[in-house]
Amino acid sequence: MAKKRKAAGATLGAGIAFVLFGIIFFCVSLGITMDAKDFGETAEETTAVVTDVQKHRVRRNKKYRTEYDVYVQYEIEGITYNEELSGGNGAMRVGQYLTVYYDPMNRRDVRSTKSSSGANVFAIVFSLVFAALGIWMGIVPAVKSSKRKKLKETGEQATALITDVVLDRSIKINKRHPYKAQCEMTDPVTGEKYIYSSESYMEDIHYMIGQPVTVYYDPADRSKYYVDLDSVDENTIDSGPAVYDFR
Repeated sequence: MAKKRKAAGATLGAGIAFVLFGIIFFCVSLGITMDAKDFGETAEETTAVVTDVQKHRVRRNKKYRTEYDVYVQYEIEGITYNEELSGGNGAMRVGQYLTVYYDPMNRRDVRSTKSSSGANVFAIVFSLVFAALGIWMGIVPAVKSSKRKKLKETGEQATALITDVVLDRSIKINKRHPYKAQCEMTDPVTGEKYIYSSESYMEDIHYMIGQPVTVYYDPADRSKYYVDLDSVDENTIDSGPAVYDFR
């Protein structure tokens, strides 16, 4: 029987992508922050005149925005420099005099401010949050997988009946909610009824309604369980019309 694709598998992949993006973004942001800090500690001040302002359109996040390249001329110890100003903006005009800051060890490194570490610190925090979210998305499926394995090895096994299939509205992957099977079982000794819910699956599993399914549970705490949909014998299921649930 082909294994069904759990929604947890999709979130695991997304979690790994989040972690990688967070790590890369963190490293870049940290590098920029440290550079800004070092620059601010040694930068010297001078006066420059704006010689050119170039406006161009760029596309970011599917939206177009206007950016500006500002060029300035300044003199240090009798030597004239013509460089692009880091931190230039559209409010600057040709012929305007500005107070600028330069690296005394690299006089061509000229910036409009001493430091932009505030924005970079925010970027670092954002990258850490992104990475933490990815770790959470990756760890939770791993923990669930470990619990499933333990239940199958040490728990008790019983047969339940799948009574319904519902959408798991707590998750949305590629604009789709996954499916969860609801099942019931009755203890033959006590007559007590137990209602369980499966993990989330990306495939539409409505065709399993009415089929028996194996449930593994902890006899000391029956709230700890695992509904094994892979135990459903799909060869015994009559192929009926497709069901499309747009709720």
